[in-house]
Amino acid sequence: REVAALAAILPDTAQVLEVGCGRAFNLAYLAETYLAETFPALRFHGIDYSPSHVKAAQRALAPLPNAVAEFGDFHGLTQLADAAFPLIVAVETLGHAQDFAPVLAELNRVLAPGGTLIIFDGFRHPGAIDGPALARAVDYTERTMAVPRFAVLGDFLCLAAAAGFSVQACQDRSA
Repeated sequence: REVAALAAILPDTAQVLEVGCGRAFNLAYLAETYLAETFPALRFHGIDYSPSHVKAAQRALAPLPNAVAEFGDFHGLTQLADAAFPLIVAVETLGHAQDFAPVLAELNRVLAPGGTLIIFDGFRHPGAIDGPALARAVDYTERTMAVPRFAVLGDFLCLAAAAGFSVQACQDRSA
């Protein structure tokens, strides 16, 4: 709903990018449920690193003329033009990055001037891991989620600022 509200104020010929689109649940939801009829020229573009996810996404998006998915690595979005997307979305994706700096640089490169990057992801809170049992649980959680290590939010925000982003809002939704 939050992404749809932002997309609704875009020019009707704009493109929305979702990095790490997976099987395109979010893209299909946005393209079909919220915006396809109201903003038929708005386009949704998904990138994912998993070939099986891309195939599933392409099947899911096939009936939607305003949405596509393709293979891509968010560490290097070489197939995407500079400043092409006024809205970029990353849902539980960036935590999988091996190195945040090149990912943020690429996202900033393809983000249109004045555009918005929305990130929904997990981050560590400094000092929140109290004791070996919780440390083990966090380690297991990261491994099962294929996350190298959750970033500390403050460190991530510093990297985002260094890449040229300014944080407009940050909400902790842990509860």
